[in-house]
Amino acid sequence: MMNNPTDDLLNKILDKMEGSDMILQEMISDISALSTTIISQLSSVKFLKEKMGQLTVFVCANPYENSMTHVNENSKFAIHISSIVTISGETLKEITKPNNVDAQGGDFQ
Repeated sequence: MMNNPTDDLLNKILDKMEGSDMILQEMISDISALSTTIISQLSSVKFLKEKMGQLTVFVCANPYENSMTHVNENSKFAIHISSIVTISGETLKEITKPNNVDAQGGDFQ
């Protein structure tokens, strides 16, 4: 029995559709992995925003503390932090303790 040209054409179409289905499944898998990565990164960004907010509050609440210096345990070098830039672009500069402070009211002279 001879193959009908229509059957051959339908078989070719089915083969292409099966190949397209595999490609589509791979794309769905890739998109799912990308979505998971984006959700993870959004969580990390949220965590960092919270930590920057806490750091900003700390710096603003303690302006006259000793200078903001970080010394690594195994290092002789000190890293001096001169400013902090918030997510909104606001720059918080370090406030140094004034030399002349009035003993009664704490006002600057």
